[in-house]
Amino acid sequence: MSEAMEKPSVSMPTVAELRQKYDAEELVARVVATRNRLAAMKKDYSESIAPFLAAQQLLEATLLDILNDIGGDSIKTKAGTAYKTTHTSAKVDRWSDALAFIIEKQAWELLEARVSKMAALEMAKELGGSIPGVTISSEVALNVRRG
Repeated sequence: MSEAMEKPSVSMPTVAELRQKYDAEELVARVVATRNRLAAMKKDYSESIAPFLAAQQLLEATLLDILNDIGGDSIKTKAGTAYKTTHTSAKVDRWSDALAFIIEKQAWELLEARVSKMAALEMAKELGGSIPGVTISSEVALNVRRG
């Protein structure tokens, strides 16, 4: 196993130590090798748990079938309790229709308090400053493409 793929030690080196030990090319190579190893580990893990996930889905489907047959929402056993929950979502299919309805009915509670990131960036640029009540922040991240 190469040094880049070895399990990190408990005491990780500092940025200064890594800068002293490696040049940029070596650091990029180590990032790529580490990312590849992580991807392989995630793939191996996903493959190893796949049969268990399938078994769990089948068992849960069977329990849901039993609950539906008895017309119940839960069933308590010595091993534990199986119960149904409902997850609901609201997706806008046609914004123009939804907005027209909201305006007509004054149903402002249907809207969430957020603004479009891209529109806010563009408007702040046009204004040459900030938008009242809106904070725009950016974070710098490092990305590495393999060579």
